[in-house]
Amino acid sequence: MKLFSPLILLSALSLVASLPSPDAEAEAEAIAIAEPAPLNLERDVEGATLQKRACKYNGCACKKGTPQGQYCWACSAVTKVGDTSVYSGAFTGWVFECSPSGSCCAYGPRKSCAGGKKNPCG
Repeated sequence: MKLFSPLILLSALSLVASLPSPDAEAEAEAIAIAEPAPLNLERDVEGATLQKRACKYNGCACKKGTPQGQYCWACSAVTKVGDTSVYSGAFTGWVFECSPSGSCCAYGPRKSCAGGKKNPCG
């Protein structure tokens, strides 16, 4: 007595073999979660949309022991401006990234730092 024809059995086995395993689905989901899409825009304090830009190592320096963060020139955390030709505008309106070791990089002009403003200071 035949229960299944060979053709039906082969079709069923082929279908089962083509299904992804639960482990493969979980792995694909984990990869999708672990790799978010890159962001190209951010908002500054005033809410204006800005393009992200790299922090340029221009030879600036910060006071040693300064907590990691972004500082306007007027915050007095940056002790040396470095090469001012890397960005346009007065360096007194730039924002810098400082680290506790005293290393520094410059993001360049920022409205919230213009005119001696101190936002952000860390």
